[in-house]
Amino acid sequence: IAYHGRIDNQVKVRGYRIKLEEIEAALEKLDFVTQAVVGLNERVGVDANQTTSLIGYLTLSNATSNVSRDSIREQLSATLPDYMIPDRFAALDTFPLTPNGKVDRSALAQSDAKPILAGVPQRLPQSFAEQQLAQRWSKLLGQASIGMNESFFNVGGNSLLAGHLVQDLSELVGEKINPVMVFSHPTIQRMASALSKQFGDKWLIQDKAKSPQIETSQIHTKRAEESNNTPLKATPTPALPAQEQGLASSDDAVAIVGMACRFPGADNLDTFFQNLCKGEDAISDLPPSRYQWMYQRQQDYPVSQQGSLNDISCFDYGFFGISAREARRMDPMHRIAIEIAHEAVECAGYSTSDFSVGQTAVYMGSIASEYSRLLADSELYLDAQTGTGNAMSLLANRISYLFDWKGPSLVVDTACSSSLVCVDLAMKAIRAGQIDAALVGGVNLVLVSDNTVRFAAAGMLSDEGRCHTFDQGANGYVRGEGCGAVLLKPLAQAIADGDHIWSVIRGSAVNHDGRNKVGLTAPNPEAQQNVLKQAYQDASCAPDTIAYLEAHGTGTSLGDPIEVHALTEFFKEQNQQSAYCAIGSVKSNIGHLEPAA
Repeated sequence: IAYHGRIDNQVKVRGYRIKLEEIEAALEKLDFVTQAVVGLNERVGVDANQTTSLIGYLTLSNATSNVSRDSIREQLSATLPDYMIPDRFAALDTFPLTPNGKVDRSALAQSDAKPILAGVPQRLPQSFAEQQLAQRWSKLLGQASIGMNESFFNVGGNSLLAGHLVQDLSELVGEKINPVMVFSHPTIQRMASALSKQFGDKWLIQDKAKSPQIETSQIHTKRAEESNNTPLKATPTPALPAQEQGLASSDDAVAIVGMACRFPGADNLDTFFQNLCKGEDAISDLPPSRYQWMYQRQQDYPVSQQGSLNDISCFDYGFFGISAREARRMDPMHRIAIEIAHEAVECAGYSTSDFSVGQTAVYMGSIASEYSRLLADSELYLDAQTGTGNAMSLLANRISYLFDWKGPSLVVDTACSSSLVCVDLAMKAIRAGQIDAALVGGVNLVLVSDNTVRFAAAGMLSDEGRCHTFDQGANGYVRGEGCGAVLLKPLAQAIADGDHIWSVIRGSAVNHDGRNKVGLTAPNPEAQQNVLKQAYQDASCAPDTIAYLEAHGTGTSLGDPIEVHALTEFFKEQNQQSAYCAIGSVKSNIGHLEPAA
């Protein structure tokens, strides 16, 4: 028996499984393409498993003129997702054939195919700095022709290759370069200018003798385009009534009057704070009980550690008036969210019935129910209560139903920002007088391995099973489980009611990156700076009054530097102080809780 590997032209690029025939069919629908074959463009000297990209080989109609890479990509974007659009295209008069008359795909890379260039004329390198960068970009991206004003991410670059470029540039200048450089200055012209501004001429002088000159004849002629040290207390001190704290009433500020949590290594708020103060690492091997739950599809991407909750099958259903039959069919996320919501109300010194008069809302962040997958092969799967017990919309609705609350009740899914977007929605509704109070939270459980495998394939997860937040060794995040909730009221009302006030929320903001970034899930430093400006303006808060920032800080080699860069640039715009604000992330203790982060 001879093993030949896959013969169906399916490939895997950056974690996505792609059928090349689908791309070829889309290309052949273009008016100027007579035949198309798509293959892999291997990077020389780079980890091909992580940086392989697509190249489209085309034969063009005789009447074709002015066909450009940009125009082809733009037309493909109408029918294909970004990850299926080739980075490069090349034209041939005819395809090489095998003896039996089929296209010889293995011979395409060695053929005399002519690159199809960008549509906008660009210019040659005009300085030695630009020559050096052009040579390095060309080698890394496998392209001999790159314009000085073409974006790194439009000529085949991605976040993984950006990491390789940063490493190469760091060796070139003899100092560590912030990965944000590639995102903030994504063209050769802008990057050369930024490097010269930051490092002067030393990086040119030290490398000039050993850096081969790039032959300008290889480049298509293109025209220019334009804390202090006070020890932390082991347990959060219960807040004093507002009058004793000297808090001033505000028309639009919102008070946190109750809170509760269940996180890895901590079944309650006190234990959680104690663990943080002691620097406890709550990441552990997957509980043995989970292996029988999780589908065994992790051979290619073995992940054995996460931040796990204990006893997620336990639930005091009788306390909430739920039958045992219904409880068995409910997603454990529903059960945990109900318990944590009740604990948050108790923390505030109230009973749930105290909020049944008026408008009390529930906003819960969550992504997806995996419990129904575990029931798929059982007689419970088609049961009506399995449907209601696993519907994400009912995660919040069930809390409102059980507590007899009559305000808005909804689940928010904006991925890792879900619970914070819930806070923003609740705050705006309270300010507008639409609701009297809100229970806001997020919950996450990992019950099957599917998403873990997908995230690992996409290069998101740490090989070590730890979030090395803001660390030089950051290489991805580790998944975590948990649930947290806070009870919100208008600050003025909380003061009038004599509530214990744990914290005050004075402003919030939500935005999106738009398309000006590497890919769908990549960060955008400019958008992050913009949302910071909006939040601080909304809060009427001066950045120099901030002493601590709880950051997203997933521990990824590109995400962390971009986040810190955005914060640094924003704070520099507002004041000239330095080293006055601490920064951290609990992900280094409990992992990334995704919608409950």
